[in-house]
Amino acid sequence: MSQWNPFTVKELLEDLNKAVPFSLAVDWDNSGIQVGNMQDEVKGIYVALDPTTEVINNCIKDGCNVLLTHHPLLFDKPKQITNENYIGRRVLKLLNNRVSCISMHTNFDVAVMGPLVAERFPYKSVDTLSEDGMGTIGVLNAPMQLKALANHTKTVFGLPSVSFYGNPGLSVSKLAVLPGSGHDEIDNAKAKGADVLITGDVSHHNGLDALEKGLCIIDAGHYGLEYVFTDYMADYLINTFPRIYVGKAQARFPYHTI
Repeated sequence: MSQWNPFTVKELLEDLNKAVPFSLAVDWDNSGIQVGNMQDEVKGIYVALDPTTEVINNCIKDGCNVLLTHHPLLFDKPKQITNENYIGRRVLKLLNNRVSCISMHTNFDVAVMGPLVAERFPYKSVDTLSEDGMGTIGVLNAPMQLKALANHTKTVFGLPSVSFYGNPGLSVSKLAVLPGSGHDEIDNAKAKGADVLITGDVSHHNGLDALEKGLCIIDAGHYGLEYVFTDYMADYLINTFPRIYVGKAQARFPYHTI
């Protein structure tokens, strides 16, 4: 039997960097270590999309001392860390329980998220949507009506609902997909010949403007396309570190529709 070699948070970070290089993250992002005791031995890793207070509590309850999330805990540079705001309370909770937090945000978007999400659509050919490497664009295997494509999106991601802008019966052939918030790519998607952009966080005005430009929109929500991060990274960690406990947040949409 091979000898078990414990590893540190720093070594885990180095492994993640090899698998999904942090250098791929865009300039405005804050991927990488957020809070950490770099020399601590990794006892367990908890994976989630967002570093919410509930997630941090569940990580601690599961006996994990590393929290791996997609969205960063520290996005805007904080001026202070105190117990008088929710970010400060999260940081203090992690530190007081000696839990390190690592985020894989736009580096994961560039290297993994686009192709991972694209697998759920019937593409015939796929290319990168944006210059920074995020999102995909390609031709569908066969044209689909917009409403049918919206239903397909809802089904394959198990979403409670989606909204769309455009004629439900319109036949669409070229599809752009950008998980997360993608309204900034409306012009780019149209310029590359897309008939429809599937993304999240599309405002009323974004949707109307896109239609004026001849681009349909399917809004699957920010969470709706990105929660696949959790299963993907949990599987990676289980396969890479089979002797380490890996827990994960259950998929639960942070909103309700009625």
